[in-house]
Amino acid sequence: MGFGMLVLSLGVTVISPKLITWYYEPPANIGVSCGPSIASAFHWYQVFQLGSLLVGAVLGLFLGFSLTKKKKDHPLPNSTKV
Repeated sequence: MGFGMLVLSLGVTVISPKLITWYYEPPANIGVSCGPSIASAFHWYQVFQLGSLLVGAVLGLFLGFSLTKKKKDHPLPNSTKV
């Protein structure tokens, strides 16, 4: 389930800005178009979001491995002799 969520998140990160930019592109050639500025803003949004994903994954793995270290097994004392 976690892998599917990761793939879906990456897919939405890549596809959704292109759809929103297409939505804001005017159908006719008029003097003012917000398309290029929106495309530029979404490009930087994608860079920031994917960079944050990488930093979060590295920190999550580091914390996960550092908090779940195996403790050394200490042998039981020889107090079972009668």
